[in-house]
Amino acid sequence: MKIIHKLRKKNQAGFSLIELLIVIGIIGILAAYIVINNNRSKIQSRDARRLSDIREIFNSLQVFYTDTESFPPDCSDPGYSGGCDGIDIPEVGINSDTSLDGDFVSFLSPTYLGTIPKDPLNTGTLHYDYFTNVEYPAGSGDFYLFLVGATLEDGTNSQGGIVNAALPDYYVLGEKQ
Repeated sequence: MKIIHKLRKKNQAGFSLIELLIVIGIIGILAAYIVINNNRSKIQSRDARRLSDIREIFNSLQVFYTDTESFPPDCSDPGYSGGCDGIDIPEVGINSDTSLDGDFVSFLSPTYLGTIPKDPLNTGTLHYDYFTNVEYPAGSGDFYLFLVGATLEDGTNSQGGIVNAALPDYYVLGEKQ
């Protein structure tokens, strides 16, 4: 009787290899799900900031235009701080001022915009753009005094900006001529 009791105890102690593999697999699936959702949340957060920044810059440009009763300066104007660092953007057809060089729409600060925002990542494709006297989308016949825009990471411009079929992930606001 004691021998049977010892065998049962020995067989019941711990987990089998299959049970451990199943638990590890479930933990791995949950960890992957959390990582994917965390990345998606970060993208959505950065895009929300981009939308907010572009609206803020656009509103400041409108106030500048109203106050000065003149066009906002063009990046190719002599003395424009920062200059045109977005050269020959094909979808728009003109040069632009971008947030890449750290000197972006500085004529708005401090009177119209306390701190000049920049894209959360501010990389080669993810940055803010500022254009003046532009037809957008190119060839559309719609002319704007100024445009300000940003590329969204989630791939869709469903936020009410000016739609351009060639750039579905580009959010842009502009003041029509």
